[in-house]
Amino acid sequence: MTPSTPLAGTLAIIFLAFSLQGCDANSSAGEAAAQPDFSYESQEKYDDTGLTIATVEPDLVNPDVIAPEPEPGTPAFAVAADGYTVEAQMQIRLMDPDKTADRFRAMYEENYAAKLRNASNDAIQQILKDKGFMVQPVDSYDDVVGDGEDQGFLTSLPNYTLGIGNKTSSKECADNICTQKGKLLIDGQYLYQMAEPHTGTTVAYRRMNLYGLRIEEPYTIQTYETDPGALIKVKNLFGVGDDLTDTSQQALVAGLTQLYQNTMAETERTISRPQILAIKETIEQLKNTETR
Repeated sequence: MTPSTPLAGTLAIIFLAFSLQGCDANSSAGEAAAQPDFSYESQEKYDDTGLTIATVEPDLVNPDVIAPEPEPGTPAFAVAADGYTVEAQMQIRLMDPDKTADRFRAMYEENYAAKLRNASNDAIQQILKDKGFMVQPVDSYDDVVGDGEDQGFLTSLPNYTLGIGNKTSSKECADNICTQKGKLLIDGQYLYQMAEPHTGTTVAYRRMNLYGLRIEEPYTIQTYETDPGALIKVKNLFGVGDDLTDTSQQALVAGLTQLYQNTMAETERTISRPQILAIKETIEQLKNTETR
């Protein structure tokens, strides 16, 4: 029995697609998705001071969850952090993105959020080491002083409150293909604090309003205006159909690279070796005064 003409055409396309897929297998195998530049090298390196600083991993604050009012006894640095975070959350709510922002947010959460946290944590620890301090990683601020033993004479406390959105500049449709152009936007804040663990007093502080960085990366996304049909779907499945453009991931990668490089450079500027050594001397003088 000879297949009908439409069926025969469809089968021919499928066989062709498999052939093309096979020919291209070697060139595409192992091809990795674009990644942000999450590498940072300290600008200065010093001799060892013999002092240990406890480090808490960067907190990635949910921009949609407002922190409750601080309870009595909450450390001063935490009260300040919550206040700044609420300000950032209010700022993020003014971004007014459209539905395309959901694509960027999902892509960030799935592919890059954990990597941003880990890379920032590694970079901050290396910055501290290069400034001559030993590092003691801890899970939280509460773990710094426990069992009567200090884990560090100061505690490093970074956090990000990120709003990832977009601004569409144009959207046009022709031949059943819609082309949207716009800019990826990253807003919010990066907050770096260093606190004295016994009192919760902030001894170093820097808040970066990310709006000032003007992280705006252009993107183009093409989609079908209506269902293209089974034949087009099969062709697209095997890479022989319409070549739709989507640069949303490249835009996000470029935006996160700019975010990371700027926040880590600002962290290095904030961590002042002379200031920390002076604080240590002051604390020792106070302790000596108390014991007399």
